[in-house]
Formats: sequence, structure tokens, C-alpha cells
Amino acid sequence: MKIACFGSGIATTEAVLALGASTEFRKATKNMAFACAAVEDLFQSLPQDWVRDESAKMGIVVGTAEGELSTTFQFLKRLESQGARPFLFQSSLHNATLGFLTQKYNLRGPGITVSGTYHSGEEALDTAYSLLCANTVASVIVLGVDGLVEGVESEFSARMPKPVVLRAGAGAVLLANPSEINLPPLGFVEMGPSKVTKDLASFENYYRANAVEILALSLRGGCPESLRLTKPDGSVSCLQWSKDL
Repeated sequence: MKIACFGSGIATTEAVLALGASTEFRKATKNMAFACAAVEDLFQSLPQDWVRDESAKMGIVVGTAEGELSTTFQFLKRLESQGARPFLFQSSLHNATLGFLTQKYNLRGPGITVSGTYHSGEEALDTAYSLLCANTVASVIVLGVDGLVEGVESEFSARMPKPVVLRAGAGAVLLANPSEINLPPLGFVEMGPSKVTKDLASFENYYRANAVEILALSLRGGCPESLRLTKPDGSVSCLQWSKDL
């Protein structure tokens, strides 16, 4: 079954800094800022007359390998020197970014956080695909986001099977059954085996949930319709899409 993609977004450094300067994000984590920057860019990619579905039929799936480890690290570091800070503990929960997004954008449908190390982005896409195929939702925002774990990122890099240069990042796409949204789609995503047209194995500026960002950029730029992504541990995944239903 092919699922339509109607919009895509990525988090830029400028957008994240702008959000971080607002009072609304005074206590937000880095993951929350990157995630919101990607979702805002996604919404801006849609036509101005598009109205967000605030019923229970719009869901959201967040894929993240690191989760809120950066906030957990801050909490433990401050605990030793300054005592406990409750908001840091609350924000260190693995699905804290999901909760932040559902409240900010009034998303009433299913909300799921998935983690699959190097395949966290792919697992988010696969989960969203399953929700749509089962008609659990009419549309779903899919997000892949990971922040740098400040203070231990070099240790993380050293433990990966291949040398990588880590960064924080986020990408988002809006997926739906083709009949559910009256807009021209960017393309149609299909899960499962595919005939690969291009290999991608770059570990510069890498984060483990980056598959959603790669899909978002590919759909925007009209890149080859099937990518094989090689991970630092040698495993692979495939992203497949087309312009026609």
C-alpha cells in the first residue's frame, strides 16, 4: 500500500536558535526545540489554506535514538552540585518531546515514541505506515529527532563501530492516505523491499534518527526514488517513494 506524503520539514540552526530565544521554550529541551523547528517548517511547506486536523484522527510518531539523554545528563550533573531540579527530571522522560508536541499543537490522536538505535527514523516511518494502513488515523506527523548529549558526545562517537561526526537534527513529514487530504502530494511512500537506485553512507554530521530528514529532503529535491542507507554498524535500510500513485 502506498501512503501519500503531503509536506516535509527540517530543523535549521537558525530556526532552533529563534525558538530557544522565546519565553515559551525557556524550559524546553534541545530535542523539543529541534522537533518544533522541523514541525514548523513542515507546516510552512503546506498551502496557506490547509487546516490542521485537531480531531483524534491526526496522530504523531516520534523516532529518537538518544531520547532525552542530554536532559538526564544535565539533571544528574546539577543534582551533584546544586540539588534536584524537578523540571529537568520531568523533561528527562524518554517521551517528553512527544508530550511537548502534542500539547503545543493540540494533537489528539495517537502519539507514539519509538527508538531503534540506528533505525529510529525508519521505525517511526514504519509505525506511522501501520497506523495508516489500519485506519487508526487519517494522517500522521512523523518526526525523527536526536540532540547531542552535551558532555559525552565524544564518548558516543568513539563507541560507534565506524568513525562519525555527530550533530543534533530533526526532520518531519506529513503522511496520510491519499483520499484524506485534498492537496497535491509531494510523493508516495512505500515500505518494504525496493530496487535501490542510490546508496548513501555518509557519517559526517550524523544523527541516528536521520532517516526522516533524508526522506524530507529527498522528496523536496526530487532525488532518486529509492535510497539504501548504510549505518555505522554496517546494517542497512531502504527508503522508497515515487511521484505517482
